[in-house]
Amino acid sequence: MASRTARRTPSTGPAAASPDLVAGAAYSPTLDRLIYAVALLGILVVTHLAVQSAGGFEDGCLGFSDEIVESGPSGCASATTSEYATFPGTSIPNTILGFWFYGFLIALGLGIAAAKGQWLAPLKQVRLVLVVGGAIYALYLIYRLVFSLETLCGLCLTSHVLTFILTGLVLADMRRISTSSSPVTS
Repeated sequence: MASRTARRTPSTGPAAASPDLVAGAAYSPTLDRLIYAVALLGILVVTHLAVQSAGGFEDGCLGFSDEIVESGPSGCASATTSEYATFPGTSIPNTILGFWFYGFLIALGLGIAAAKGQWLAPLKQVRLVLVVGGAIYALYLIYRLVFSLETLCGLCLTSHVLTFILTGLVLADMRRISTSSSPVTS
């Protein structure tokens, strides 16, 4: 079985300078699996938020009684019923956007794991754009929580932290790729 980082072609010898190897060298099983795992956790968080929201947060934001976790009105209930609970200018709930965001990252993770040659780098670039956009939107939502609604939502903030972790991991992966993709001489 050929290694993704040490391919040889009969006509060119080591494929170190080929675009296929540069894209192949971009695959990092450990880092890509970690990104995939954090995205799976994100799916769980936004699903839990949607379920709790549908139940009116009877057991508090995190699913425990209000006495244990929260005092006063639920910040999660305020966040999920406010004018900021949907993407600006649409009626798409942020919980659905979060589900799509994490789901698309999971799909990209599967694509990256299966990618061959020239497809790996573009998939990772799409992932980079997605997480940077997600981080920017998370900052906007945190601003709205703190300054407009003057509350905190534990599940919302957990999702935002996961988005920032994903952004950091993807940026670290892209940095690793850019430092490892410099031309190699034999």
